[in-house]
Amino acid sequence: MSIRRSSQLFALAVILLCGGCGDPIPEVISEAEHTLLGPNRQVHSVSFSRDDRLVVCSGRGIRVWKPGMGFDGISHLGDRKPVYSVSCSVGDSLMASAGGDGVVMLWDLRTEAEGLCLSGHRGWIHDVAFSPDGRLVASAGYDGTVKLWDTASGTERTTLSGHCKAARCVVFSPDGTRLASGGSDRTVVIWDLAKTEPALTLDGYDDGISSLAYSPDGARLAVAAGGRSVVILDACTGGVLFSPADRDRRVTAIAYSPGGELLAAGTRDGRVHLLDPRDGRLRFLIDGHDGGITDLAFRPDGKRLVTSCSEGAVKIWNLGGRY
Repeated sequence: MSIRRSSQLFALAVILLCGGCGDPIPEVISEAEHTLLGPNRQVHSVSFSRDDRLVVCSGRGIRVWKPGMGFDGISHLGDRKPVYSVSCSVGDSLMASAGGDGVVMLWDLRTEAEGLCLSGHRGWIHDVAFSPDGRLVASAGYDGTVKLWDTASGTERTTLSGHCKAARCVVFSPDGTRLASGGSDRTVVIWDLAKTEPALTLDGYDDGISSLAYSPDGARLAVAAGGRSVVILDACTGGVLFSPADRDRRVTAIAYSPGGELLAAGTRDGRVHLLDPRDGRLRFLIDGHDGGITDLAFRPDGKRLVTSCSEGAVKIWNLGGRY
C-alpha cells in the first residue's frame, strides 16, 4: 500500500476514533503553503532564519531557500558533502552546520560567506544548536562528546563527556544555564553549564534518543525516546509528567511552538502530530509527505512550520489563525 493511500486511511481513522470517543476531531492539514522538491535523497535538517525570510536545509550540502521564489530563490553553500544538522542563531545572521567531516562551520546568511571552522570532534557530528544569546554553539558528536564553542573566536570552551555512545541531539534551556543532550546510549544528560557537569542523568529509555525540546518557559523537556514515544519531563527534577497515549508512531523530531501552545512531533510514517503540550491531546495532524519526517522547526513568529522528509521534500505549513 502506498504512503499516500495509507495517509488517507489514517486520517479517516482519526476522525472515526475521535468522533466515537467524544473528543474534538482534530483538523487534518494536507496542503502545504510552499514546497521545495530536491533530489530524491534525504534532507537531514531544516531551520528558519532569525528574520523569518529564509529556510536553511541540509543533506548533500546546504541549500538556502527563499520561499515563494521557486528555484530562483535557492542558493547553495559549500560543497556537496553530507551535512547532518543546521541551526540559525536567534541573535544575529549566523548559521552553523555540521556533518560527516567532523567539523562545525559558521556562516553569515546575509552574505552567504563561510566563516569560522570549528574542529575537535573525532568522527561525524549529529547535531548543532545555538545558545539563546548566540554566543555559544553546541555540537553533539559520534565520539560521545558534546562540545561548546565560542562563536566570536571559534575557540572550544569545554568538552562535556557523559555518553558512552554517540551523542545525537542537543538543546539549550531558554535561559541558557543548562544544556540537554541525548545519545545512542538511551540516556539524556542535563548539564549545569556554570559547573560544566551533569545536573541530571536520565536513563532507562527503550532505544537511542532522537530529539529533544525545551518548552519556552524552560519548565519542561520533551524527549523523543525509544523511537516510539514522546515523554514530557519536569526539566528541574527529571520526573516524568506524562507521555502522549499514542506509542505506535516512531517519533523522529520534536519542537515546541515559540509561545508554547503546541508540541510538534514528526513521525517515520510522514506525519506531524501537533499536540497540546499540557496533556498530549492531538490538536492538528499534518499529513502531506511521501517519506518519513527527518526534522521540523517553527518559524520564530509561530505562524509557520517547516518540515523535511526522507524523500527529499521540504514543506512549509501555514498555522496562522489555527491556534
